[in-house]
Amino acid sequence: MNRLDIKEFRKKYNLTQEGLANIVGTTIRAVQGWEQGQRKISQSAIKLIENYENNVLNPDITDVALYDVQLIEEKLKNANKRIKILEDLNESYKLEINDLKNELSKFTKGKTIRK
Repeated sequence: MNRLDIKEFRKKYNLTQEGLANIVGTTIRAVQGWEQGQRKISQSAIKLIENYENNVLNPDITDVALYDVQLIEEKLKNANKRIKILEDLNESYKLEINDLKNELSKFTKGKTIRK
């Protein structure tokens, strides 16, 4: 699926970039990147788009439920990635704060400094 296919798909089903982002469980920025050819669309996103199209053309309760499960799984993966990034940043900041405290204690020669 290339950038033109994605844009045509959106227009065919009257979806905004935000609407497609919600279907796939990603960001508007990602959809913009796909359409501009700046980002490669993942196989899981393609599968979700195909499932959406199949459900629109031939809705079956089993397919709809499966699609919902896939959408939730994709959103959970994205959320877990963001959590990992935030945890890494938090750890990095903790290390930075400790380094700054050590540097400060060298200059104050162990004296307590008021906050």
